[in-house]
Amino acid sequence: MPVQRISKRVSEESQSLVDRLAGELKGEKSEDPKPYVLVEGDEANGPLHIYVVWEEWESLAMQERSSVVMEAYKTCESPENVLRVTVAMGLTPEEAPRYGIDVSRYFSSKA
Repeated sequence: MPVQRISKRVSEESQSLVDRLAGELKGEKSEDPKPYVLVEGDEANGPLHIYVVWEEWESLAMQERSSVVMEAYKTCESPENVLRVTVAMGLTPEEAPRYGIDVSRYFSSKA
């Protein structure tokens, strides 16, 4: 079976979202609406799942959202931790409950 490798980078339109999300991950003050970021997994080792719930990317396809999450995470974390990410999912507040993500469980009020 033939195999073709492709390289997927974040579009220019999404780069501002990468920058804003990276700032949030670094603990910088960000613009509203702020993303809710959930990182699931053992801090010492094992796979990590990153879920980002944010209204800002409603118009983006899921694959583009995942690329934004990974690009932002790469700017904040060690290469070892980046390699541990097995799920990087960007969801809107409306989509999150369908994937079993309840941000109210982890965040008491709008950040």
